[in-house]
Amino acid sequence: MSSFLNKWVRQFHRWFAYPFVVLILLLIFLRQTDTGSVLLRVQQAMVFIMAITGCYLLLLPYISKRRRASRKPKSEE
Repeated sequence: MSSFLNKWVRQFHRWFAYPFVVLILLLIFLRQTDTGSVLLRVQQAMVFIMAITGCYLLLLPYISKRRRASRKPKSEE
């Protein structure tokens, strides 16, 4: 992956977390209302997106390490 994509995913994940926290606080106060049920569905979608980007960021060092090892010339082993 390019460094641009890595940087973009990291920034997206970081900035997406702020509205996610605000949404959780709203859900605490609006739990039993119609608005709360709509917010719950939005929150579930946000959790899915955060999980995808979080998994990518978690695996990124391992992917980079594997790529570096495969690019290493055979003479350096």
